[in-house]
Amino acid sequence: MAGSIPSFAQPANDNCANAIEIFQQEYNNSCVTKIFADTRNATKSPITPDCAFSSGNSFSNDDDIWYKFTATTPNALIKFSDARDPTSIYDLAEIGMAMYNIPCPENNEDEMVCITSVASGSGNYIMNNLEVGRQYLIQLWSRRIGISISFSFCLQSLTPVPANDDCNGALPLIESPFATSFQQTTLVNTFAATPSLVPATNCGGAEANDDVWYKFVATSKQYIFLVSDITATIGIVGNIVIDIYNGGVSGAPNCNIVNGQSQKCY
Repeated sequence: MAGSIPSFAQPANDNCANAIEIFQQEYNNSCVTKIFADTRNATKSPITPDCAFSSGNSFSNDDDIWYKFTATTPNALIKFSDARDPTSIYDLAEIGMAMYNIPCPENNEDEMVCITSVASGSGNYIMNNLEVGRQYLIQLWSRRIGISISFSFCLQSLTPVPANDDCNGALPLIESPFATSFQQTTLVNTFAATPSLVPATNCGGAEANDDVWYKFVATSKQYIFLVSDITATIGIVGNIVIDIYNGGVSGAPNCNIVNGQSQKCY
């Protein structure tokens, strides 16, 4: 009995000019509406992302495909799942991603974001400081040279931004007498928070892409910050970073502090 090998057409969004338009969805733990992607028979675009792995004269974006969206919120989350080599249901695959804020750039100097592996099987990436009403381009490819990839993804809105997202909106902390357990608690949630530009953190290596702000008036020379019940709303639980600044005798935050003048960083 003769068999046949299925063939796949070149993806419609093989080139930047034919980027498929996608739309932001409301945030949910999983994608309500999934976008299915497959890079089989896709070709390398003239734009080589800065983070595309190279081997000799070969680059890993040899199968890149393109999407575009118009931002409706300052923050968005792109979620990936089921990323696999389509020729093997058991082989998890890695997705490379680059992002641009101009129509079909001529080179990678216009990259906003470039990530060698944004997902391995599954993964998330938070896009911060988007300009509402502006169009953005997303370039996706298989990290492995000569290997195609199939996956599903969606783009979700992250709202609302916390009231204390910026230093000027710092919320008051009230101290409690020392005890072995919490006497008064403050619930902190960084969901939909954006990175602060001023003052910048002095914590080396810390990616403050979701920082929130608090203020207190010191009545003692020493304090203990107790932290508990840490859970991740997006991704996996990591470390909590605390950066303390001298806000002045009045207790109002001095939000013009330049980078490097934070008092303590934990």
